[in-house]
Amino acid sequence: MFARTGIAALFLSALAVLSLRCGLGIDSDPLGPFSLIYVSDGSNHVQVHKIDPLTGKLTVSAATVALTGPSNVEPMPLPGLSFLGVADATLGVVGSFSIHSGTGSLSTTVSGTANTGGGSQPLQGTALPGKPFLYVPLSGGITLAGFSVDQVTGSLSSLAGSPTSVAGGGITQAVAFNPAGTFAYVAKKNISADCSVPSISAECVMVFSVDRTTGALTSIPGAQRSTGGIAPTDLAMDSQNRVLVVANFSSNNVQSFKVNSATGGITASVTGPYPTATGARYVAFHPNGDFVYIANNGSNSVSIFSIVPSSGNLATVDLTFVVAATPIRPVFDPTGEFMYVGSNSTNQLFGYRVDSSTGTLSALEGSPYDTLTSPAFAVLVQVPR
Repeated sequence: MFARTGIAALFLSALAVLSLRCGLGIDSDPLGPFSLIYVSDGSNHVQVHKIDPLTGKLTVSAATVALTGPSNVEPMPLPGLSFLGVADATLGVVGSFSIHSGTGSLSTTVSGTANTGGGSQPLQGTALPGKPFLYVPLSGGITLAGFSVDQVTGSLSSLAGSPTSVAGGGITQAVAFNPAGTFAYVAKKNISADCSVPSISAECVMVFSVDRTTGALTSIPGAQRSTGGIAPTDLAMDSQNRVLVVANFSSNNVQSFKVNSATGGITASVTGPYPTATGARYVAFHPNGDFVYIANNGSNSVSIFSIVPSSGNLATVDLTFVVAATPIRPVFDPTGEFMYVGSNSTNQLFGYRVDSSTGTLSALEGSPYDTLTSPAFAVLVQVPR
């Protein structure tokens, strides 16, 4: 099995966390929300860093919090809410923690739990755009747990029919949605099903339609496609609903797909898959949707590609831009001017200024910034004042 990060064993045996986004805007508005990066370690600690909107410099905004209950936390955005949720991989339950306006600090105790049902080892959860629904891959099987989120209390309730079965064998790894939230894309690894696309493996991206009223997912027959590699670990779609990109950890490559916005169907790039540096692990699109960044766990680098919207192809910008040792998922500030990558090995966050016309990166003054020991996950959150 591939190594997810330097804390792979802890992650797979403990929990996944879902952080919840709180609004829009940037810190240049003295009355509006401000941008924070929540960083979690391989235990139950979370640290909050505030972004200077002019320079990109990070400062610690709130004291490090030790959450009561979970033993490993993973922040993730969910629009419209002010809560941090955790999913315990051992017990198969999820819960939530309050994010306080003004400081972005967290409460330390869970407000309620819900059972994931029929699965274990929850991975990265993803929110449905514009709706209070949350979906969590369960790597202990081939299922996807779905929850509705109370926007007042933050409590989580299982959706009807959850967990959703993902057809075929293998392990559910990641889920992404198109910007409209009408189609879901799920990556699976180590499966024997024929994905109907010639490839070095039969590992697949499955496609589902989404009922935006109930949150129910329905598999679209024949829409699945090969990932074009071995051990897919992450996938993401650009902000303009044009291209889906999947990272294949063990084959050190990515595959891109042209997206049919009407049907949700995906067509593999004829020039892919595309090589990366060793250990392609995380996929992060620039907010403008024109560039995609692949964090390579095995080579301490980020591979940068521009996208060709008409074909879904990728063009290489830089295959081996050196960043942090054992990089975690890159995050961007709301404007896309700054990008941050945590190092699971050096206990730091590295900050970069992004050239929006070329996608290239240059180090920020004062970077890297100290953070928690062995940072494992990071996410941008907008917090009301």
